[in-house]
Amino acid sequence: MKTIKKFWRNASCRGIMLLLFVLMNVQVFAYDFESDGIYYNLTSNNTAEVTYGGTYLASALYSGEITIPNEITLQNTLITVTAIGDYAFYFCSSLTSINIPDGVTEIGDWAFRSCTSLTEINIPDNVITIGDRAFEQCESLTEINIPDGVTAIGNWVFGNCYSLTSINIPDGVTEIGDHAFRGCTSLTEINIPDGVTSIGDLAFAECTSLKEINVPDRVTEIGRSTFNRCSSLTSVTIGNGVTSIGDLAFYYCTSLTSITIGNGLTEIGESAFAYCSSLLSITIPEGVTSIGEGAFGGCSSLPSINIPEGVTEILGGTFSGCSSLTSIKIPESNRSIYSGTFSGCSSLTEIHIPEGVTSIGESAFDGCTSLTSITIPEKVTEIGDAAFYNCRGLKEINSKIITPPELTVGTSARLHNGVFWGIDYNTCVLNVPIDCKEIYSQTTGWSEFYNINEVDFSSGIENVNVDGNDVKEVERYTLDGKNIQTPKSGINVIMYSDGSTRKVIVK
Repeated sequence: MKTIKKFWRNASCRGIMLLLFVLMNVQVFAYDFESDGIYYNLTSNNTAEVTYGGTYLASALYSGEITIPNEITLQNTLITVTAIGDYAFYFCSSLTSINIPDGVTEIGDWAFRSCTSLTEINIPDNVITIGDRAFEQCESLTEINIPDGVTAIGNWVFGNCYSLTSINIPDGVTEIGDHAFRGCTSLTEINIPDGVTSIGDLAFAECTSLKEINVPDRVTEIGRSTFNRCSSLTSVTIGNGVTSIGDLAFYYCTSLTSITIGNGLTEIGESAFAYCSSLLSITIPEGVTSIGEGAFGGCSSLPSINIPEGVTEILGGTFSGCSSLTSIKIPESNRSIYSGTFSGCSSLTEIHIPEGVTSIGESAFDGCTSLTSITIPEKVTEIGDAAFYNCRGLKEINSKIITPPELTVGTSARLHNGVFWGIDYNTCVLNVPIDCKEIYSQTTGWSEFYNINEVDFSSGIENVNVDGNDVKEVERYTLDGKNIQTPKSGINVIMYSDGSTRKVIVK
């Protein structure tokens, strides 16, 4: 009995293997019938869709000019053509033009993908659906009209149509898919209808000739890399409905000079405007609470920017390489200055670090060569490597820290690690709290400074009392010796009636 079962089991396996071998060597045709060199599939008793012959690559046999009839007679039955099926003309690199009958309502996925010689196509008014990648890489197509009945433009539909110069998007469209127009390098303008509510990731990425764009109010989100590398884009208007600008959304839009953002925005993603090197102005709405890493990195023409008070964190590299930035106000709610946040801001002359900040990250102000004075808040307990590296313009450092943390000095082998490397320790004045000079003089990193002065960091002391006697201010000077009549922002040197002097910081 066991021998019989074993034989049967082996015979069954041999039979299955033989069947698979036969199926693998049988040509399976993807069409139901052929007429005048065009292949069709029946979709009902009296309707059909255009398809490919044999495997989908066999559709490459279509070439020249093709006219699809409205109706075909098959065995005395009138068949109406209602659709262009998936892959129907895929890779027909010799196809130059095609006439689609009015009865067609649907164009399938990949239908005309890589028809690289196709220069024109008329899509009938009755078409309501255009599938994903339908016209992707139609490199010679210069213009196309989308029928009014279409409500969505799918993923990659016109991606890499390099010669496409203009396209009309009908008012009924509500959705533009991922990569929909990506790489349309000749497209100079496009109108996004007011009814559009969704624009996908990379939808217009690498449209290098696109000059301006208006994002309607009904759109709620600009996706990842949506306008990435639109290098000719000069002007952008973002509607009030947009709450989020995705990562890399306008990355490397090197001609963008101005952008208008609606008041609904709450979030700006990582590197959203990175390397917009011509950007001169941008107003961030008050409702914004989050700005991603590197959001404005490399915006080398941006002179100033206002950060709303609701932003509690400015993450690493946010303004790195903003070499024209002269001033910026950090919201008081911030508790950390992250790594590289202001690195390479070589025109930054002043910056106020909020009193609540507890840490300053690595290379936070690296290369801020125009910075002449900096005040480090009392609560700071950590200062990262190279935090003020090559800030060679610093003449004055006001450290309010009572117990200073040890700092990396930098050695001949690792110069770039030094927190204050590049600063002239002989001329830069380090002002520290009263009774703290000794501890600073003994702490690694701080002890490098030649001029360490104790300063009363309270604001604007006018009178002091010594041993119960009133001592009055008689003269006031700036740090460079200029006589002033009223307190001036920065370090003031005050001479008192008892002959004593005191340095105070005036906010």
